[in-house]
Amino acid sequence: MLLHGIEVRMNERILIVTFGTMRTDDETTQGYNLVKWIMESYTVQEDTVLMGVEPQPSAFTGEIICDAVFWNPVPNAIDWYTPMFKREGLVIIRLKQVLITGMTMKMISDNNMLPNKCNKKQATNQGAMKIDGDNVCEIIEEVYRRDKFDKEFNIGF
Repeated sequence: MLLHGIEVRMNERILIVTFGTMRTDDETTQGYNLVKWIMESYTVQEDTVLMGVEPQPSAFTGEIICDAVFWNPVPNAIDWYTPMFKREGLVIIRLKQVLITGMTMKMISDNNMLPNKCNKKQATNQGAMKIDGDNVCEIIEEVYRRDKFDKEFNIGF
């Protein structure tokens, strides 16, 4: 029931061309991946294997999912990301895995510059954007909350 509530809440908030984060167990991340929604969410009509996510999970009839483009972290630039334009960047996300959506992303500007440690030219050419600091705090809190629920109730986000 908890997962269904999360799914419904996220479904109401997803808008095309906005950003969201999805939960991951990848230890090279802070517990989340960044995605940009490319279409409206929809309900699975029959059990299906989802593309673009490893390991490939299944979505079951009645679950709500959404197509998105995966964004990669910019090396040596905390909270900076670039879109993964290739076919491998297209993913289908179960809304049960979505942490937050409707995030504020900041473009490169005089007030929002890439750090000197990263490859600025490459990041700029790839359209790098930075997650707003308030959103980062909200994401980390949600990761912690989901981990706590998972440990206490064995939910399996």
